[in-house]
Amino acid sequence: MKVAIVFAYVVGIIYSVFFVAGGIVAIMEGI
Repeated sequence: MKVAIVFAYVVGIIYSVFFVAGGIVAIMEGI
């Protein structure tokens, strides 16, 4: 059960990183 929690936590971090990176790219492209 603990493994599932850690897995979900890691996936959340990866998703956040991709989301932030995508936002930065969008801003750079906009400028």
